[in-house]
Amino acid sequence: MLSAILEAAFRVMEKGLEIWSTPIARVGRVDGKPSIEFFPKIEDSSIDSRILKIDEARNNLTSALSAIDELKTSAERNRAELQAIRHELEQTAAHKASAEQELDAVKKMAAADVEVFRRVVGIPSRRDIGKERLIGFVIGVLASLLATFIWWLLKH
Repeated sequence: MLSAILEAAFRVMEKGLEIWSTPIARVGRVDGKPSIEFFPKIEDSSIDSRILKIDEARNNLTSALSAIDELKTSAERNRAELQAIRHELEQTAAHKASAEQELDAVKKMAAADVEVFRRVVGIPSRRDIGKERLIGFVIGVLASLLATFIWWLLKH
């Protein structure tokens, strides 16, 4: 699309320069003698060719303008699509935030349900298990010390 516009603009420029550049002097031979003619007269056939060239330049300019209009329309359509995509992205981000909040709420409810189920069934939590092991270890050490003390008393 861009190359068509550039090509049409180049053709318009080329034809415009050709139309506006008229010869200032004509160098040649007349009757075998060198001659210079300043501002030579334009023949009728060259006027017709110039009119044709002007028409061709006008057509090229028209096609270039229509290509520019197509580019403008395409750019406006792309801008509208971009705005729609941005709007959808904002909505998706807002929906994601609310979905994350709902997920957190569901996780908290599930954790609370698991804790209630453990209490009802009697399954100890990790903390309870750790506490019972510590108490068992301390009682084992004290029992071992007491047994050692009793053994020592019986020996002496």
